[in-house]
Amino acid sequence: MKKDLHFFVKSKHLQRYCEGIHTFWPKVLQLNTEGLTTDKISVIEQLAYKNKAFIIIMQETHCTTTDKLVIPNFSLPGSILSRNRCLAMFVHEQLEWSLTY
Repeated sequence: MKKDLHFFVKSKHLQRYCEGIHTFWPKVLQLNTEGLTTDKISVIEQLAYKNKAFIIIMQETHCTTTDKLVIPNFSLPGSILSRNRCLAMFVHEQLEWSLTY
């Protein structure tokens, strides 16, 4: 079964930013967090803002619930939780996304 993740630009500012680009590929920030703390979330938020990242993918957050998986201005469309491992994907609120099968 094929899965595709589609992104659509919501804001006028982002539309101007992407003008002339036929296919919009948002910037992705991928990190191995080796455990997630409040301080690390703050640093990740600053990195995403500084690098204009619209997608954040984290591995090894060591979270067993989604309580800690909160980054301001980002939604959490998916995660795999585990005490030893964890994967989490965040999408900026300015991107409209859908998962199709």
